[in-house]
Amino acid sequence: MPEYSKSEIEYIIRGDEFEKIYKWADSRRDKAWLITLYLTGCRPSEALNLTKKQIAIEGTHITFQIETRKLAERKTRRFYVAKRTLNLNLTHHTHYIRTLESYLNRFSDDDKIFPFTEKTGYNIVSKVGMRAIGKNICPYNFRHSRMTMMAEKGKTDEEIMRYKGARSIRSVKPYVHARKIDYEIDEEM
Repeated sequence: MPEYSKSEIEYIIRGDEFEKIYKWADSRRDKAWLITLYLTGCRPSEALNLTKKQIAIEGTHITFQIETRKLAERKTRRFYVAKRTLNLNLTHHTHYIRTLESYLNRFSDDDKIFPFTEKTGYNIVSKVGMRAIGKNICPYNFRHSRMTMMAEKGKTDEEIMRYKGARSIRSVKPYVHARKIDYEIDEEM
């Protein structure tokens, strides 16, 4: 797994670039992996733990039920499972829905849909990113991109926090820079 600098992870993948990445993916599995990361902005470990029954597709709507283990207390090293549900309407990207639906048909309800390691997931993203857009990207680029685009569209910090699966408002502050803010300049100053 290559090392990534902060500037590489903060690179924003826009829709047109994601379309190139999607087209360069080698297999339906790789496309499903990329689609899941791009649409949900979830952590690679969260995507790797998804089962078929945690994804519902109905028309142009996809629902992802994402679970993650979070550290409850640093001293005790105890974990708890946090859950969030993302409801997405993809009226303009039905080809992503068809790809994901076709891929999911191979699995039983309780099967993990990405039966590979986190390193393999990183390698898929890195390889396709280099071929499609000439950038060294990782799964966290999709997470950063999703949260930044939400901030640009005017979503509140609380909405971004819930979408991200964060416990603290501090974790969404890096995305505030994306907001378009207009200032009126007083000529008399």
